[in-house]
Amino acid sequence: GKVSRYIGGFRRDGKWGARLTCNGKQQHLGMFDTEAEAAMARDRRAIEVVGEYAKRNFPREVLEERWPELKAYRRNPSAGTAASP
Repeated sequence: GKVSRYIGGFRRDGKWGARLTCNGKQQHLGMFDTEAEAAMARDRRAIEVVGEYAKRNFPREVLEERWPELKAYRRNPSAGTAASP
């Protein structure tokens, strides 16, 4: 089918596509060989745009293993960005 089981995924011409919708605008992120690759690309972009609370398809650890630079989007209590108890 053309529908992906992941947020932001779709199928076209035998490939899997990824898109992110933010503030009513769609951003096409590319075409991929597998449905999971497309979903991970969408998750990465969602974290870059929205931050750590972005709705994701995969757990944070899976994404950070593939792209360690995404750890920079975590809130850092020592930097004073997290709420105090």
